[in-house]
Amino acid sequence: MDKKQIIIASSVGIGLVIIIILIIVFTHKSKKCESNCKGKKCYEDDGCGKKCGCLPDQKCNSLGKCCKPNCDGKTCGDDGCEGNCGSCQVHDVCNDGICRQYCPDNICGGYKNCMTRKACPTWPDGSKSRCLDGVCMPDNCPQGSIKLDQIQDSIPSGTYKISTVINGKKVYLTGKLYSYAYLESIDSCPIVNNNNNKKWSYDTNYFSLVSYDSTANGNVGDFVQLQGRDNIVGKNCEGNIYGVQIGYDVASSFILTTDGRIYSVQAEMYLKVNESSCSMVDNCYRCDREGKPYDTVVTYTFDPDTATKWYFET
Repeated sequence: MDKKQIIIASSVGIGLVIIIILIIVFTHKSKKCESNCKGKKCYEDDGCGKKCGCLPDQKCNSLGKCCKPNCDGKTCGDDGCEGNCGSCQVHDVCNDGICRQYCPDNICGGYKNCMTRKACPTWPDGSKSRCLDGVCMPDNCPQGSIKLDQIQDSIPSGTYKISTVINGKKVYLTGKLYSYAYLESIDSCPIVNNNNNKKWSYDTNYFSLVSYDSTANGNVGDFVQLQGRDNIVGKNCEGNIYGVQIGYDVASSFILTTDGRIYSVQAEMYLKVNESSCSMVDNCYRCDREGKPYDTVVTYTFDPDTATKWYFET
């Protein structure tokens, strides 16, 4: 074979190799890759070098499942897909997807419309909260463990005189408008000797306690309902009991039990008299805050054994 024939043969060989390569390449390209995401998570490979992914309006969460974010009607909180619908300003809290203002000095009432601790949010600093007077308050105090089904049966609706014994003295829970809970004996005491002031109407439909203060509004008189509140946020973990006008804000619920306890539904605790607030004043033994440095007269306790024993007289 001469040189010319060698060159021709080599060229033909090279050409055949090129043709074979081109056939292989085009054959490979013409075969479409079929993705397969059956049984796979959305962040896994589909078999064609891509992730399985989700629909355009969905996101792939950390569990590998597609979810659709939903912030309809929300300005903050969870979007249902490991994202959030926005954040609140400092000192505001997010509850049910809405930023609500919290006022530590209680000027604007705090976060409203709660009835139990469960309805209250966790605050921005991570602290827990409790429900007093229909308001969620920041609270690092112990959480109550008493449940409604654990307390004694409620006594029936009716009108009762509510009394207890402090240092051997029988004192009556007395209706006094715009005042901390007030207790007086019957000895020369100006308020309790008015029969209306020591009667409480108890309604088991609302578990409300309503009395009448004959000295209110310049002795014109007005109805008063018992209410739980905490005006000393972050300091008074036990709260205090107050007398307010009927219809004022959120009414507190109290259950009078057959074993002589008064149970606060909102605070999930029993009522307890602060005995250090009781003293003899002008031949009247009474428990009040007037002239005394005590924060409370009637407060709360988790322990039914230390709760005040009350007598419900018809």
